[in-house]
Amino acid sequence: MNNKELLEYINNYETEQGFDVSDDADGFLETLQDSGKEIYTEVYECHRWWDDVFCVVQLGYKQIGHTIAHTTGDTSPRDSGWEFDTDSICEVEPRYETVERYYRVST
Repeated sequence: MNNKELLEYINNYETEQGFDVSDDADGFLETLQDSGKEIYTEVYECHRWWDDVFCVVQLGYKQIGHTIAHTTGDTSPRDSGWEFDTDSICEVEPRYETVERYYRVST
């Protein structure tokens, strides 16, 4: 599914749930954050005032990824200069990986 089709899917989901449909970036972000069940997050880039976070939510029958920001201070992401980009919205699927970690057993 391309980005345009995902935006239409989000709008249709809002309509089916009885929400007001919003075609602006803030409306899409609000739907993803408030209506979607967050199932994965990963910080992928750090800036002075905020960290870019790739977030995956379950919205209806789709898993949708998008970029959000977590601020590093007391201000909101918007107040720090971050803006949501609807081009970051993408369909995702899980991929399972084996991760080996090492833990200290003696001091």
